[in-house]
Amino acid sequence: SPEQIMSPKWSMVTTIGSKCELNAFHANFITKSKSKYGVYKFALPSFPLSSQSKMPQKPTAVTFNTDSKCIYAMNTHCDTEYFQHDSNKIYTLDFKANPKQFEWKVYDGQVIPRYNTTACMVDNNRFICILGGDKFGDASKKAELFALNCKKSVILKDMEIERDRALSLYNNNLHKIFVVDALKEKKRYYRNEGKYYWSNNRYLESYDINKDKWMNINSKQSKGYSETKS
Repeated sequence: SPEQIMSPKWSMVTTIGSKCELNAFHANFITKSKSKYGVYKFALPSFPLSSQSKMPQKPTAVTFNTDSKCIYAMNTHCDTEYFQHDSNKIYTLDFKANPKQFEWKVYDGQVIPRYNTTACMVDNNRFICILGGDKFGDASKKAELFALNCKKSVILKDMEIERDRALSLYNNNLHKIFVVDALKEKKRYYRNEGKYYWSNNRYLESYDINKDKWMNINSKQSKGYSETKS
């Protein structure tokens, strides 16, 4: 229900790809050993196939708008395609829709074509922030805000550190976006050097919307160590 979706007592995790599911669990499920609540699993509509190959694809960035009760999924990747023809599209799933119309739809407007990104809602759900990734799925410093009211993208200053498959969130009180690598250790390919680097630092940085400035919260900024580990 809308009340449960908005309630801080309920957490919801989606899996969107070859199988689309929503898992919901109550706060008591974690904090109390004898909670009467369990984990509830709900099937979601199948995600649209690639418009080019008609093969399965999955979004690499997903976020939820608590005002419109919509899931936004973007920057899709299809394993059978070298060029990702739909990676600039935004797909939406509206939880307020009539049950007969509860399906994924293509949203108006386009984002930068890329994948292996991360996304979060920003500024009272008015914008979608999309970070990292590029058209080959490699790490990048690209940062973008998609405005839902005018359905256009605004390019932000580049991040301090290149990102792929990162984690991001927005703090409404601080008016800051935070982003961090999802894995403690990661192997990244630098296409301009034709070389891989291993990184074992989870760089955390923030973007101050009022100052239009990225700040690296970690002191070290090296790429990591070179391809000496397989």
